[in-house]
Amino acid sequence: MPSNLPALRDLHFGLLDAGEEAMDEPLLLTNGYYDYNNAAYNAMQGHIWLIIGPKGSGKSAVLEHIRLSWQDRCDRFFSYWNLSAFPITDVTTISSGQSSGGSRAQASWEFLLWLRIAESLSTDHGITSKNSFPVMIKALKERGFIKGDWLSKVTRWTGGTLKIDAKVLGLESNFEHVMITPLEMSSYIKSQILDVTTDSRHIVSIDGLDSFFFEASDEWSSLSGLMQAISSVNKALTSVGLPINIVTAVRSDILDVLPGPEINKLKNHSVYLDWHKNGIGAKNELWNLVSRKASASKPEIKNIVNQYLGKPFAKGPHSDMSEYLLDNTRLLPRDLVAMLVELQKAFKRPGEVPQANAITAVQKYCSEYFVGEIFDNLAGVLRLIVIESAGGVAGVGASVTG
Repeated sequence: MPSNLPALRDLHFGLLDAGEEAMDEPLLLTNGYYDYNNAAYNAMQGHIWLIIGPKGSGKSAVLEHIRLSWQDRCDRFFSYWNLSAFPITDVTTISSGQSSGGSRAQASWEFLLWLRIAESLSTDHGITSKNSFPVMIKALKERGFIKGDWLSKVTRWTGGTLKIDAKVLGLESNFEHVMITPLEMSSYIKSQILDVTTDSRHIVSIDGLDSFFFEASDEWSSLSGLMQAISSVNKALTSVGLPINIVTAVRSDILDVLPGPEINKLKNHSVYLDWHKNGIGAKNELWNLVSRKASASKPEIKNIVNQYLGKPFAKGPHSDMSEYLLDNTRLLPRDLVAMLVELQKAFKRPGEVPQANAITAVQKYCSEYFVGEIFDNLAGVLRLIVIESAGGVAGVGASVTG
């Protein structure tokens, strides 16, 4: 390796959590971002609605990259909705004016999604709309339907019969009765939004679904309703040419088993972050990802494999160090970053990594990182087994948790 290259230990490959990386090292998600499968580009252009992949595949990184790339633009609006601590089961009990079941779950999510879109449009000063739209936005803000603590709002909206003062939509809504249901409110907000025109692009993003184990049937019903609501709302927006989309990060194994007539059609509007393409050697695109991150602060870095992993190597079936390292991961960005952190600890001198240090790094990675990851996944599987043995959730849940 040329002596003018920095030591491997001085390179930064990012953090294991995209949210933390966005806060602590935002440059790695802008200048150092590698757009695998053009996921971020297609989301920004409105071509995709779902970012699909296993946990740790970089779904959240796509959303964080878009957020950071747009944050200083006046014609781009990005809102982030993290559902990791959200009462998704409670959404199915919002009294939308329908009987319980899949249609009510979808309608309840559509109610929330139209509110989110209204919130995003309320910050866009370049929109053209009827006079009733700003009146509605003002009324929604004054009565706390947009902005503020959504967690407590949804909790208050659940159970019983939810009736809303029609004036919450503004004096121009002209409802025949004083109190309306969330279904009527949702329909009115939708009609107002679909009459808006704007040259700015909006993305309402949804993340945090990886943290759910979906132990109860109500959670599955709610998630299925959410996916169908996303499809319905996005189709409505597309039909009138509005540059607004809801973009959601979801695990591929969960999506594959969700019930509902529109779920499979969503895959036509998705990108799949599967890093298995090109095998486990130097041509795998994970190496492009970490090389790009390292180059954000060290522009002389072009290719981690060529510049640091080229020493002769022979271990078991492996005659290539890059192959050996990747073969001990699940071919996920999070795993490779954790592996390279251990490699940096094991080899602190300048130059190419010797075989002995690579083996030490793999051993440390397996014992201190990988075992914990496996236990995290097993915890969900074992929890579902206990529930099933007690006569709870059907077996579909266990098949998606591992």
